[in-house]
Amino acid sequence: MQSHYYLGVTNWNEGDYESSLKHANMSIEVTEKKKMYSSVAHNYNLSSLIYQKQGNLSKALEYSKKSVGIGESSNDTAQISTSLANVGMIYWSIKDTVNAIQYFEDALSLLDLTRSDPMNVASVKGNLAGAQPFGAKKLKMINESITYNEEHGFTNFQAYSYFFLADYYDKSEGDYRRAIDNYQVAIKYAQQSKDISKVGQISVHLGIVYKKLNILDSAKTFL
Repeated sequence: MQSHYYLGVTNWNEGDYESSLKHANMSIEVTEKKKMYSSVAHNYNLSSLIYQKQGNLSKALEYSKKSVGIGESSNDTAQISTSLANVGMIYWSIKDTVNAIQYFEDALSLLDLTRSDPMNVASVKGNLAGAQPFGAKKLKMINESITYNEEHGFTNFQAYSYFFLADYYDKSEGDYRRAIDNYQVAIKYAQQSKDISKVGQISVHLGIVYKKLNILDSAKTFL
């Protein structure tokens, strides 16, 4: 029964998304028949993640919302918050920040009630700050995210938080020097986490800022 779920996770980790989806959907079928609703919600979430990897965002959104509904019917607060955050990520990926922010806020409210999963709190806080439109509220939320990560030792999230901070100074205030400082901090954390793709992404932004300042030798290093 659950073997399909774990096989799906294993296939996911191996990058075999087609096989992963097959096992996730088989697990959904079995757990629905047995009315194991918490497991059904986990399976829908896994299927949603696979659809996201495959670029099928409409299907991903459908399955994430199903996971939210099933989690609510079983009163599984942890699963509901995870599913809400996943829905928020999908909306954010299609640039629907209004819905993204709403789902991130709902997820964070549930997590604040349970106070049992600080790592997920850190993740949602960072995403909520990143999805905010430029303004004083966004800056405040980014700094709160950085502080929360520091207090809990979540250095793996700091690359994203400092990236959002650098992006804010770059695009909202045109304070390129502060943008450079924070992009460099973000790169340091991404390197510590061995997140090579994130290092590359941040480096491009850093190179663009150097180019804006006409510091072309440094721009060439990062672009």
